[in-house]
Amino acid sequence: MATNYDNHEAHLAVVPPDVVKRKLAAFRLEKINLEVLPFRCRSFSVRPDRFTEYRKWLHPLEPVSLDDMKNWFGVPNELAKRKLQETHSVRSDTQLLSRATYVTPSTALPDANWDFKDLDNEQRVAVHHISRNLLYGYVPPERQKEPATAKVIGYMLSAAKRLKMHIFVAPDLVICPDEVVEFHGVPALYFNNILIYGNGKLKTRNTTSIHAVQIKRVP
Repeated sequence: MATNYDNHEAHLAVVPPDVVKRKLAAFRLEKINLEVLPFRCRSFSVRPDRFTEYRKWLHPLEPVSLDDMKNWFGVPNELAKRKLQETHSVRSDTQLLSRATYVTPSTALPDANWDFKDLDNEQRVAVHHISRNLLYGYVPPERQKEPATAKVIGYMLSAAKRLKMHIFVAPDLVICPDEVVEFHGVPALYFNNILIYGNGKLKTRNTTSIHAVQIKRVP
């Protein structure tokens, strides 16, 4: 059983309301109120078959541009650009020390008028590869307008709409020793604070995008 930590407030960053409002507006969530989680220091698991239990904290995300997807689920373009610049001077043998890449169109795709269901396996892999590069790499503005890239971006936006993605939003997440909080099927999380005591664990997919003003682990 988790210990009741009465002094955790001392570890939480105080986030002004205008800052919270601005951060939520980046997800186009201007009209929501931050709902405090009714429990702290308790294990719980958020997954698709239990979404109704957590509907107060789950909000739909509807990306309409590549920037939306990069800012919400990947690496913002300006950050990816800085990461790319770092890789030009920081290398370990031939391996780049950054996830950011410079996006180039794939020659595996036939043209800009393809339909995913008509592609062969190699071409489908190419679409997924380009999509990942677009999400995590630097994409020059002019490249986004090129037909081959624009087609993949359109595919990504359609896929996001079809998957009905959500973000889990709450003021603070406090995880105490021996407790485990898990998120499945939730591609993005927002908290003012994530506070983890001792061996407490936060488990997500490695592709989950975590947005927080402060993430702090207390021994």
